[in-house]
Amino acid sequence: IEESKDWLEKRLSPRERTEPEAEKRLLSEALLLEKLGPFGVTPRLLAHGRDGRGPWHRVERVRFPTLAGPRDPAWVARAARTVLNALSVLHEASDELGPLSVIHADPSPSNIAIDESGDRCVLLDLDLAWWRESRTLDDVFGRSTRLGGKIGFCYIDGNHSYALAKRDFENTDAFLCPGGFILFDDSGDGSGWEVCKVVEEVLASGRYELIAKNPHYL
Repeated sequence: IEESKDWLEKRLSPRERTEPEAEKRLLSEALLLEKLGPFGVTPRLLAHGRDGRGPWHRVERVRFPTLAGPRDPAWVARAARTVLNALSVLHEASDELGPLSVIHADPSPSNIAIDESGDRCVLLDLDLAWWRESRTLDDVFGRSTRLGGKIGFCYIDGNHSYALAKRDFENTDAFLCPGGFILFDDSGDGSGWEVCKVVEEVLASGRYELIAKNPHYL
């Protein structure tokens, strides 16, 4: 961690740069902090990116004391209610795609900062947190895959009705990286499926370039 009087910057150690899982955790934490920004229970994400030393992100320095250390019993009682409220906000947080499904995973006293009044709590160090974009599942080949982050290609082949095909596109659009591809199943001219109307709207938006069409639009 690098720091100044106003911010803390988290980076990978030389050893961690050789560990793919460590990089995934750091990227996941930055994305989660960005999602949680509006809720006010985590440090504010100031910037994030990647350079010659790998990914990094910078957050505001929280100047509140943590729960680690002796405290007045009355303050602790008040602070406990504040912590529970903050954890409730964290667990119920959602975005336009639905619940974030956050589990802090390490709510130790040193990771819970509370102001002197005991009325505001900030939850620190979310690198071990589980949430919607960090679940690990096995793919069709039995390989363990961590969900989350940007995607480069999506094959939309679900319900071909307009409403559901449009929802599939919007979910894809939220995670597709610049230069990525979307292939719409059964979207060729004259197919008769309502997904064709979704393709027309996507092309009309001017945000996507047509690469190929028939039997499917790419």
